[in-house]
Amino acid sequence: MATSHVQARPSMVFCDLDGTLLARDKSLGERTRRVLRRLDRAGIEFVVSTGRSIEGISDELTSAARLRYAITADGASIYGPGDVSGSFVRLRLHDMPADETLGLIRLVEKTDSYIDLFSEGVAFVSRGQLDKLAGLGVMPADVAYMRAVRHEVDGSLERIVKEGKVVERLTIFPKDDATRDCVSRFVDGCGSLAVFCSQPANMEVVSSRASKGNALRWLCGRLGVPTEEVIAFGDSANDGPMLQAAGVGVAMPDAPAQVRALADTVCPLDCDHEGVAALLEDILAPRRVPALLMHEKDDVVTCLGAMLAGDVAAVRGLDGHHVCDLAVRERVGQYHKLARRDVGAGDLLRKYGEVIGVASAPIAQGRWVHVHNVESVRTRA
Repeated sequence: MATSHVQARPSMVFCDLDGTLLARDKSLGERTRRVLRRLDRAGIEFVVSTGRSIEGISDELTSAARLRYAITADGASIYGPGDVSGSFVRLRLHDMPADETLGLIRLVEKTDSYIDLFSEGVAFVSRGQLDKLAGLGVMPADVAYMRAVRHEVDGSLERIVKEGKVVERLTIFPKDDATRDCVSRFVDGCGSLAVFCSQPANMEVVSSRASKGNALRWLCGRLGVPTEEVIAFGDSANDGPMLQAAGVGVAMPDAPAQVRALADTVCPLDCDHEGVAALLEDILAPRRVPALLMHEKDDVVTCLGAMLAGDVAAVRGLDGHHVCDLAVRERVGQYHKLARRDVGAGDLLRKYGEVIGVASAPIAQGRWVHVHNVESVRTRA
């Protein structure tokens, strides 16, 4: 699929981390930091959608993106804002059934393969397992990351399941094709499990109800955002359902062919060259959007298109003549009304040539508030 220009201004952005937003060395580029700040200023919600556990999302990223929502463990868990800034509370969970989880752990632990387990937002691994990774085709940066966020426990992972802990995901790096086939047959035979891959060497097993696509749809429904107003970025097979669920799905240029085929477009640059930031910069570039002054005495104009902070409302009268330009400082929806002039508390406001009310204190804080909101205008006594 060829790279194409994305025109749509999204209401939300869903983004994978490894191989997508983050460089291969797991760093967050400065260009990416800048565009995350621009999204926040524009009122566009940025949602991490990752195979990582919630603990595996760095404080650095949470702060840079002012992150409030996150999809983790390939869609098994969805998190929202907690009581403390930068904290999260789980909103939804699709956990793995205990019997099938125990069966798969026993199967893998009989081999010389790697396996870990996600529970309650934390990744656990049996002591000594991490030493296997380098010999199983795992890249050094991934090994370093996993060593930093996995919690080693003594003995089998079975103990965690038998203690009644919920299981979000199992990560498996099979030692050979025979083991991979055996795991695939086990998952296929269950019906209650699904397997995704985020890199060629691994297998990520979750509940069959969990996927990044299902999580995107659920979160959009909760927040009242149509999926058509969403853009999603990803690079791996576990991102495929998310790319399909979003209004615009964007694959990274080095994504497998089957993933690119599921996307609507392809990012112009890879993760090491901050491709996500490059595409979002293009989307967020300031635009001139027409607005209409219905009556020459009106204090408000009607926006004829949605706008973001930094856009300019090009105001014209009903006869088509140019009236003025208004720089927009906040997100504005199509047909929303903007104040045409500086407004003070107690000022009369006119709409369609008639006085509609008196400016209250909130509207006096800036001319860019949506003056059609009843909270901003007191009815004239």
